[in-house]
This record gives sequence, structure tokens and C-alpha cells, in this order.
Amino acid sequence: MIVWQTYLESGNKYFKQGLYEKAEELYGAAVREAEKNFGSEDVRLGTSLSRLATLHTTHGEFAKAEPLSQRALEIFEAADAAHPELAGVLDNLAGLASMRGDFAAAEAHSERALMLKESSLGPEHPEVAKQLSNLASVRMAQGRHTEAEPLYSRSLDILEKAFGTNHAGLAATLNNLAAICYLDKRFEEAEPLCLRALEIDEQELGADHPDVATDLKNLAELYRAQERYSEAEPLYQKALTIRERVLGDTHPDTGTILTNMADLMLAQRRHEEAEGLLRRNLAIQEANLGNDHPELASHLLKLGEVLLALNRLEEVEEHLGRALELRQAEYGSNHLLVAQVLMAQGELQQQRGNLAEAEALLRKVAATHRSKLDPKHPESLASSFRLAEVMVLQGKLPEAEPMLRRILTVQETELGSDHPQLVQVLQRLGQINLGLSRFDAAEPYMQRWVSIQRLTLGEEHPDLAPALEGLAEVYNQLGRVEEAEPLLAQAVELRAEADDPAADKSIEALVEFYTSREHIDAAESLLKKAVEIHERKSGASSPNLVPHLDKLAQLYLSRTRPSEAEPLLKRALELSEAQGEEVDISERLMALADVYVQTEDFFEADNSLRRAIELKEKRYGLDHAEVARSLERLVDLQITTEDFEEAEKHLRRSLKIREDGQHPELPTTIRKLSQLSTLLGRETEAEVLAELAARLEEQTVNA
Repeated sequence: MIVWQTYLESGNKYFKQGLYEKAEELYGAAVREAEKNFGSEDVRLGTSLSRLATLHTTHGEFAKAEPLSQRALEIFEAADAAHPELAGVLDNLAGLASMRGDFAAAEAHSERALMLKESSLGPEHPEVAKQLSNLASVRMAQGRHTEAEPLYSRSLDILEKAFGTNHAGLAATLNNLAAICYLDKRFEEAEPLCLRALEIDEQELGADHPDVATDLKNLAELYRAQERYSEAEPLYQKALTIRERVLGDTHPDTGTILTNMADLMLAQRRHEEAEGLLRRNLAIQEANLGNDHPELASHLLKLGEVLLALNRLEEVEEHLGRALELRQAEYGSNHLLVAQVLMAQGELQQQRGNLAEAEALLRKVAATHRSKLDPKHPESLASSFRLAEVMVLQGKLPEAEPMLRRILTVQETELGSDHPQLVQVLQRLGQINLGLSRFDAAEPYMQRWVSIQRLTLGEEHPDLAPALEGLAEVYNQLGRVEEAEPLLAQAVELRAEADDPAADKSIEALVEFYTSREHIDAAESLLKKAVEIHERKSGASSPNLVPHLDKLAQLYLSRTRPSEAEPLLKRALELSEAQGEEVDISERLMALADVYVQTEDFFEADNSLRRAIELKEKRYGLDHAEVARSLERLVDLQITTEDFEEAEKHLRRSLKIREDGQHPELPTTIRKLSQLSTLLGRETEAEVLAELAARLEEQTVNA
């Protein structure tokens, strides 16, 4: 008896110290000692098996843990259905069932463990609080946050009554409640919970305790979700410093913080920094777990996510293939963790443009989720949404729409009609109806998208801009342009203020909107603003200014305001020339020629056009269609200056280029040659050429 007890207690000591190899050796010795001396049905053997199973579970060796727990359960049930160790065995089996994705079994085991503890210890015992938290975790894993929250709240209440409001044991439950608020985007409720957990652990455990590092990490995660990046980063760094100092540079928990920091880098598009952190984490996990451990898969997936953002697709495929192999070897093909890898592979194929292959992978994911999860589970909804998205990209709009409507119905029932998680589905449903020209049906989806974003983000957040643009597009299609204009203007303001790369596209759309309605002053003001934004952002010598200078100059030219266009084009030309020969400046020269034509400086116009032709010949070759287009611009100038012989020479060269290339503009060139022949007094030739142009135009129309 004393030998067995010594083995067990020593194993417990080493387990608490994280010395798992020594603990495993001693728990194994306790199992052998109990079998030899007490028999195969003795509860002391059950206790030994239970402790060894818990160790394997902690170390991620689930295949070893489950048969041990199952055997311990049989021993305790046969000996005493109310044995105090039985609840612990049931709890361990609940955790293992959760890992398998068998949440029904997990919940049944956890509820039974709770009932045993309540009946043997009383409803206010701290062990009951622990079991309430465990049951809540099972429900959290199923996405049942609203059912988990009261369990965590009751657990907190029990612990506060038992130990007071500042006991270290409260921090974990406070963090769990904060996690629910975080998932529901109730950030204002989550923050005081996180701060209270941090304060308790710092006070009770000391500022350098690993649990304090966890609290700092949780608070940083909350700030990251709110885009409070400058507040989040020092918290992550402090948590990392604690874990490195206390646990060491190569401890798995140190690697976890590196992964969290990588998420912060990703949120700020600092992909190279994220990659470095994740590679360091992967090396730590491989050193601790070995190269074939299934837990490595999650770290490979995270690194694959960053590499996908960097468009390093071959490396992504390699990491995802390894992750899939590890998880299939451990769990089989029809498992939720395997489905997670297949989801990532679907995203990879989508980015490669292999949409049919992406759809096939996502259908496998959806099938696994249907067999393992409640249809209302967030993961089930997410896989259905991704599948619908891929179908939309393939033009399968009528098939995707009912899938998205089902998702929306579930989300509305579970979350309410104004929850931020509805945004993506409303956006896609609006876009599908736009694509199907069902503009009246698109309007309410787009309106709700805008409404939720305004409610959640306020009027000044850049993420409101896409919703405003979507609703504006609906109004344009319905002919309600006066309602569309202020939405587009606000979207431009939001994107510009945030230095959003998509601001240029928004400005271009609004300029087109203004010019099509002859709102020239508004278009001019907007283009000037675009120039100012890029000057402020990139400097007055940045080549990024060139397209905006061009657009403003073209607006002035279209309104016959050459004196305002000229300095803009010259500045754009200077900035382009500074970049070297790789930049094509010929179009800018041709635009400058338009300025000179409008100011009747035909000599400078001729020089600009000849230089443009020379550059196009050098870039594209002597017989390229772009050369022909530039030649015809020179022809137009020469006709204006009545230099008909030179015009004919250049026009015939353009004609030969377009004949050889069977260019669609060939009839236009022949018609221009007909007009030139008339100017040269060759009426019969002009008539024949005009008839030929008409025949070619008719053939083009019929084709």
C-alpha cells in the first residue's frame, strides 16, 4: 500500500511541476503496483489509470488517454457509482469526447460529473464551480455561448462566496466570461473582466507569474479586436517577456504568445514580421512535441495563413499537406480538425483560381460539419458561407442564394437582427441580387448592411465605406442617383482619411458619377483632393501622383481648359521620366499634344506626338497597333495644319499595320484615308475607300 501511494503522490508532485516524463514513469509504476497487489477491479487501480490518462490528455496524447479513462470508469462504476474519483474520470472523458467532436458524449459525461459533485459535495462547493466551468467549455465548443454564460456566472458566484472577491482562483472564470463577451463583440463588458483578472493574479501570484502573462495576453487580444493596436502590442511583449523569463525561450507556452503576436502583425498587414514569429513558434513546438505530433497541425495552419497572404502558394500547399497528414493519421478522415485543414486547402485553391477544386473541398467540409455539428453551430455556418462564396465566384448565383438565406435565418434567430456577424451574409445577398439584376430585392439587404455597420462602427469608420458603396450602386441601378451621391461622397471621405488603398478606386467611381451628370466642379474638387492626399501620404515627388495628375488634366482638356492641364501633364511627365525607361511616358506625351492643339501651338504638338511614336516603336516594335494609334493622332494634327502629303504617308503606314494585324479599327482607318483623299482632290479614290469601309463595318456588325 505504501509503495503504491508513494508512486502516486510523487507522480502528482512531478505533474504539478510540469515534469511530465517523470510523472508518467511514476503513474505507470502505480498502475503496475495496483494491478499486482490489489487486483484488476480495485478502485486504487482506477485512480492510477485516471491520473495516467489525465497526464496523456495534458500532453496531447489522446489515443493513449481514452482507453485508460474508459477502463477507470468501468472500475469505479462497478465498485461505487458515487465514488469521488468518478467525477474526475467523467470529466476527462468529456474532454476527450470534445476533441473527437463528439459533443453529445462530452456534454453527457460533463453533466453527470456535475451531478455527482453537487450531490456529494453540495451545490456551493468550489469543485462544483470547477465542473460548471468545464460544462460551460463543452457548450462553448458547440457555439452555445448563451447557455455557457450562466454556468460561468454561477461558477464565479460560488468561488467569490468561498474565497472572497480577490482570490487567484477567480481569474480563470473571469477570463472565460470575458471570452464570451469578446465573441459576442461586447467589448465594453469584456474589458473590466479582463482587467479584474489581471489585477487579481498580479496581487495574488506576483507580476512575473505565467498566469499574469495569460491575463496580459487576453487583454491584448481584446484590444486587437478593437483595433487598439498600439495598446495591444506592449501587453503582448510584456506577456512574452514573462514567459521567456519564467518558462524559458523554448517552452510551448512561450510559443503560444508568439502566435498571438503574429495575429496582431497580421491585423496590421505586417506579414513578414508575422512569418518570423510563427516560424519561431513552429520550431519551439517541434522541439517539444516532435515532428509527427498532431498538435503541430494548428501551428502549420497558422503559418500557412501568413504565407497565403504573401502569395507564396507552394509553401502554403506544403504546410497544409503536412497538417492534413498529421490530423488524418490521428483522427481519421471524418473529423472536425481534419475539416479545418480542408477548409484552408479550399481557400488555397480559391486563391489559385481553381474554383471547382475549392468547391469540392468545401463540400467535404460541409459534409463533416453536418455529421458532427448542430446546423446552428458557428463552424457549420462558416463552412456553408465559404462554400456559397466559391459558388458565387463561379457564377452559380441562384444556387448560392438559398444557402445564404438559410445562414441569415439562423443568425437572426441566434444573434438578433442587428448583430455584427450578419454583415457578411447581408453583403453577399445584396451582391447576388445585384448580379441577378433584382435591384428591388438587393436594396433591403444593402440597407441593413449599412445600418448594422453604422450602429456597430459609427459614422467615421473606414469599414463603413464598402457598405455605403454597395447601397449607392443599388440606388444608381434604380435610377435614384440623388440618393446615391451622398453615400459615394461619404465613402470617399472615409477611405481617404484612413489612407485606404481602395480610396483611389472610390474617387474614380465618384468622379465618373459627377462627370456623367455634368457636375464638373465637384469632379474637379475631388481630383484635386486625390492629388493632395497622395502628396501628403507619399511626398510631392512620388510616382503615385502621376495617375491623379493625369485624370485632373484630362478633365481640364475635356472642358477645353488647356492652360490648367499643361502644368499637370508636364509635372506627371517629369515624375514618370525620373523612373527611367521602364515607365511608358508616351500616353502622357500624347495628352500634352492635346494641350498644344487646343492652344494652337502645333509645332510643340508635332514634337510631342513624334516623340510618343518613337517611344512606342521602341517599346512595342514598328508594327504594333499602339504605333498605329499614335500615327493616326499625328495624322489628325497634320490634317488640321493642312500638311496632307505627310498625313497620307503616316496614315498609309497605319493602314498597313492594321491590315496585317486584322485590327478591329481597320474600317476607321480606311474611312479616314477616304476623307484625306477627298482633301487631296482624289474623289474617285475617296468614294471607293468609303464603300470599302462601309462593307468592313457591316461585316463587323454581322459577325
